[in-house]
Amino acid sequence: MLTAERIKRLEDMDFFFRASGTDVQAEIEKKKKREKGVQKWNQYFGQMCEYRTTNGNCLVPKKFKENRALASW
Repeated sequence: MLTAERIKRLEDMDFFFRASGTDVQAEIEKKKKREKGVQKWNQYFGQMCEYRTTNGNCLVPKKFKENRALASW
């Protein structure tokens, strides 16, 4: 029997359960896009933590020259 844990382990290695009419390549691309989004979020979160440590707050000025992307995150 496939438990939720086993299903997750299979999905983590890019195994896709294919139902009739499912576009496997599209599912792979969706997963890659989600993973890229998570990585980007973690990157900005780390930068925000560093900013907070240095500045004592998370109020990044809109025109923060050192990291304009963080200012709009």
